[in-house]
Amino acid sequence: MTTQKPQQQKHRHENPKKRESMAVFFDGGAPLLNMNDDDDELDPNTIDMTMVGEVENGQSGSGSGSGTRVSKRNSLAVPSGGNMNTTQTGTASEGSKSPMTNKYTSREHKFIVAIAMILAFNSGFSNGVCLSGILTPQNVRWQAQSTSGFTGGYTKSALALADQEGNFIQGFTQIEFFGYQLLMILSFMGGSCISALMNPRPAPWRLAPMYAPTFFIGGVFMCIAAVLSVEDISGTAHFYYFVAAANGIQNGISSMYSANLIRTTHLTGASTDIGLFIGQAIRGNNKNSWKLRILIGLALSFWTGGLLSFWAVQVWLQYTLLVNAAIFLFVFCVCVWFLAHHLHIPAHRALQGTWHWQKALHDIGYRSGQDGSAQSKEALKEIFAKMDVDGNGDVNREEFIRGLKAAGLNEISQKQFNAMFDVCDTSGDGTISFQEFQQLVEGDNALVG
Repeated sequence: MTTQKPQQQKHRHENPKKRESMAVFFDGGAPLLNMNDDDDELDPNTIDMTMVGEVENGQSGSGSGSGTRVSKRNSLAVPSGGNMNTTQTGTASEGSKSPMTNKYTSREHKFIVAIAMILAFNSGFSNGVCLSGILTPQNVRWQAQSTSGFTGGYTKSALALADQEGNFIQGFTQIEFFGYQLLMILSFMGGSCISALMNPRPAPWRLAPMYAPTFFIGGVFMCIAAVLSVEDISGTAHFYYFVAAANGIQNGISSMYSANLIRTTHLTGASTDIGLFIGQAIRGNNKNSWKLRILIGLALSFWTGGLLSFWAVQVWLQYTLLVNAAIFLFVFCVCVWFLAHHLHIPAHRALQGTWHWQKALHDIGYRSGQDGSAQSKEALKEIFAKMDVDGNGDVNREEFIRGLKAAGLNEISQKQFNAMFDVCDTSGDGTISFQEFQQLVEGDNALVG
C-alpha cells in the first residue's frame, strides 16, 4: 500500500482561492476528493476522503491492498464496502453528527441550541401576546397582529391593496391596512438588517463578538414596545413595529449563526424540514437526525411560549411584553458570561463586543499594513514555518503558543492562548493548518476577526 505523502506535503501550506471544484463520488454519493477545474491538480486542503489502496469494486485509482478509505482529518479508515455520508469539509457537517467537533465548539453548540430554545419560546410568547387582542385597550384600532411570521402579512397587504373599496379591517380602510402591514414587514426586515450591520461577516456555527450586544438592542426594542403598549394614546398600536423589529433581530442572529438551520420566530420552514427529515428517516436516511431533534425542540418551545402567553397577558395586561424584554436581556447576559468563562474574555470587552484579537496580532507584526491588513501570504508562510518546529505542515498547541510568545505577544494569558487555539482549530483535529492560521491573521475566522 502506497501513499503520496510528499505530494500532499508539497501543497500543505497552500491556501488556494475559492474555485469551482469537482467532487469525485464513490459508494453512493460520499465525496472522496475534490479536483480543481483549472489545473486538475489534487487539492489537499479540500480533500474530504482519499483512497488508499485498491477499492474492491474497481473504482479506485492505482495501488494494491484491501481497499480502504481514509479521512484526512480524523484518520478514520472505512472498508470500501461501507457508505460514508458525513464528508463535508470543516465544521459544518451535513452528516449524522452536528457541526461541532472539538471540545470548545461542542460546548458552544450545546449553549447556542439552548439559547435558541429560549428565543423560540420568547418569540412564541410575544406573538401570542400580540395576537390575543387583550394587550390593547378597546378604543385602540388594530387589536391583534402577528409579529413573528409575515407570510400572511404579505398576502393580507396584497388583498387590501387590490380591494381598496372593501370593508374596514380592524378599524382601518383597506389602503390604511395595506400601509400598516407593509410597515410591519419592513420593521421585521429592519431588525434583521440591524443584526447584519452589527455582524457583517458571520461564520456558520461560530459566535461573533457583536452577537451579545445585538441581543441587547433587541431587549431595548422590546422595552420600547412595552412602554408604548401602556402609554400609546394615538388610537393605533404602534408598539407592534418594535416587537416585529426585535423578532427580526433575534431571527437574524440565529439564522447567521446556524447557516439558516435555526429560525426562532416562525415555523413554516421548520415544519417543512421536520416533515422532510421524518420521511428520510422512515426510508433509512438518518443523516439529518440531529437537525430533526433541534427543529422539534424549536417548534415545541415556540408553541409553549404561545400557550403560556394566554394566561400571562390576562394577568399582566399591557406590561406583559416586559417579560420578552427580560428574556432578551437574560440572553445578552448569558452570552457575556459564556464568553468570559469559556474564552476568558474580559467581561467589559464581551459586553461591548470588542474582544477581537487582531490588535494583538498587529502589534507583533502579523498584520503590518497601514490599514491594519495582514501581511502577504508569503510572509505569513515564513511566520508559520518558524512556528512549525517539527516541519510536519501543522502547528500543534505547544508550537502555536510558543511561536506567539516568541513574536512578542505577552499581554495574552495562558488561558486566552488556549482559547485562541481552540477556536482557530476549526477542523477540531488538535492542530492548526496554514489555512486556519491565515484565517486567524486575516480575520476570516469570525470568532477572532
